[in-house]
Amino acid sequence: MAYFAPVIPGLDLTYQFEKIRPLHNNEPLKPCPGTLWDFLVQNSELFSIYKFLVTKADLQYDFNGVEFDSTVFIPSDKSLEKCFSKNMFMNMEKYQALRMIKYNSLSRQIRMKELTSSESMKLDTKIRGHLIYTNSDGRGLSLIGEKNGGSVNVVNGDIIVNNALVHLTDNFLLPEMS
Repeated sequence: MAYFAPVIPGLDLTYQFEKIRPLHNNEPLKPCPGTLWDFLVQNSELFSIYKFLVTKADLQYDFNGVEFDSTVFIPSDKSLEKCFSKNMFMNMEKYQALRMIKYNSLSRQIRMKELTSSESMKLDTKIRGHLIYTNSDGRGLSLIGEKNGGSVNVVNGDIIVNNALVHLTDNFLLPEMS
């Protein structure tokens, strides 16, 4: 067998194109059992707004992959409807939805025990250079964003799925939209 160029297995870049769907494939993504995407699909009556934002941000393939390995703060629809109009989320652009989801996500799994082990902490979000501050008073955990100072309370923590750790909150932390 003859080769026109040196064969270097380290330069196999086909993995970069695995998330690209053919244009004719309009089927919805089938969730892998136990993943974060599967959790959102199974509980879509409780988290339909969050699921909509994940789809709008085109992150459903990431949420369905085993390598996601993150902590996410997810508010329920009931708590979001108290603070925001549904139209705000429906009219959101892809970039805004992406920032909203990534700002409410951490790059590794962090359990409630670790989050409440100190009175306050700084946590790196999935948006480079942006932080979330925690405030723990022994009874619960509050999250505070950098710029838009409203606090968010963790209602239920440590929901474990195969590729993520979910903490349910009563609202979104809002990133700076520039």
